[in-house]
Parts: sequence; C-alpha cells; structure tokens
Amino acid sequence: MRVEFTTRRDEQYWRQLLRDRSSTNSGWGVYFFWLLVLAIGLCFATGGGVAIVAGLIVLCVLVLFGQAYLFPVRRAMKRLPSYASNPRRIVCDADGVTVESDLVNCRYGWGVFTHARRKPFAYLLFAGSRQYVDLPRADLTDDQDEQLRELLTDRDLLTYGPPTS
Repeated sequence: MRVEFTTRRDEQYWRQLLRDRSSTNSGWGVYFFWLLVLAIGLCFATGGGVAIVAGLIVLCVLVLFGQAYLFPVRRAMKRLPSYASNPRRIVCDADGVTVESDLVNCRYGWGVFTHARRKPFAYLLFAGSRQYVDLPRADLTDDQDEQLRELLTDRDLLTYGPPTS
C-alpha cells in the first residue's frame, strides 16, 4: 500500500498544531494558575497593608504567567520562518515515510515511530514522547485517509477509533 500526496501547512493548520501541542504540555500550569488566584484571594481577604501589597505582587506574577501561557500560539506564529508553509510531498509506503520539500528530503523507517495519534487536522507520528512528524489531513482524499489509517493500524502505531481531539 502506498499513499502519496502534496500538502501545504497554512496559517490555520499551524494554529491548530501549535494549540494542540501547547494544550498537552501545560497541564501543571493550570494548577499553578489556580494556586496564584487562591494566594491573591487570601492576601486581599486578610485586608492588612502588607497583605494587599503581597496580593498586588502575586497579581503581577499572575499577569506575567497568563501572558506566557495564554498566548503561546500567537508568539509561536510570529516566530515561524517563511518556508514553514512551503509545499511538501509526503509518501507513506511499506518501508516508511518520506517527506520532501525545497529544503529537506527525509526518510523515516517505520521502526522510528513509537505510536501515532489521529487528530481531526493531522496524523502525528511520534518518535518518543514529544518528537513527531505531522501529516496534514486536509489534502488527503477520503480514500487516502482510510489507506493511511490502515497503514498506521497495521504497524500497531494507531488503534482504530475516532480522531482524538
């Protein structure tokens, strides 16, 4: 079985990919955020002058924390190089995955990948826990999407089921 397609990562795709990555990497940040909110509440509830100053300091930390964790996609989009949206030719066959563009020609054997995730916008082929190769789904025909899903399932990289969010 061979699935071959040409795709381009547009701005909307990059936003989805970056948003998905930041949401899976920031689980501890939610606890830290609520801890800061609790600290602010306690500072202002005590009502003393020192407590209010401490509350304002914690509020400033919360604002900086919010900037760092609420807008990571916006910052990452600004840092994307111009070639990030260049077209790529992707070939998935019995031996592995080939990704070709004007800048790079990479060949990955199936043994590199530990697991895969099927997202509504892409297949993510993981080589470890954080490193992955993304295969955008927008330019796949329904038939190609099904063939690629079968290819990944046959290699025990993807379990059959609906796309994960």
